Amino acid sequence: LRPCIGLITRADTTLYFGSTVKVQTDTLPKKNGMEYVDLGLSVMWAFCNVDAVSPEEPGGYYCWGETEELTVNGVRVETIDYVNTILTYSKYNSTDQKRTLDSADDVAAVKWGGPWHIPDQQDILDLWAHSDHFKEVTINGKPVLKVISKINGNYIYLPIAGFYGAGSYFDWPQAYIWSRNLSTLNNNYGIAQSLRSDSYDGSYYDARSDCLNVR
Repeated sequence: LRPCIGLITRADTTLYFGSTVKVQTDTLPKKNGMEYVDLGLSVMWAFCNVDAVSPEEPGGYYCWGETEELTVNGVRVETIDYVNTILTYSKYNSTDQKRTLDSADDVAAVKWGGPWHIPDQQDILDLWAHSDHFKEVTINGKPVLKVISKINGNYIYLPIAGFYGAGSYFDWPQAYIWSRNLSTLNNNYGIAQSLRSDSYDGSYYDARSDCLNVR
């Protein structure tokens, strides 16, 4: 199961892409106490981001591989001198050659337990490939992307909540999400995805020290 966000409010069945599909309307199922949405994909997507309590809330901002918010190797992001400090990493580096987060370094696995973990890059690619075009809507005054499954008509919401880079907040109009995979080209970059209503960047790499939301 993957940490992501979702909310279902449709009728029992609906006409979708020319076919009648059944859509869940009752209480969402749970795994380890976390609600999730079935989009008909190989994995389930959670009701809200890590640390969020509703689908429009961004939740926490985490550096890649960190389980404490806004930290790099245990140091608060705000205190790092990005001009004069060379960041080094004790794990997921050229020595251990790890490219996928261990459960101990996966904040979704740590906080939610059980089968939960940050999505693989392929999971996010599958979400994009099997969803209707992302539509930007507003919930309680906050912008989100509504992602509708082409398979069963269920949908999730992804908060448009910017990110932190070099200790500063960037309020850009996209939903930024981490995958649990490290770049094969540079150990200092994790694979992230940038999504908006009219575009998707499937080759987006972000510095591990940047802080994004976690699904």
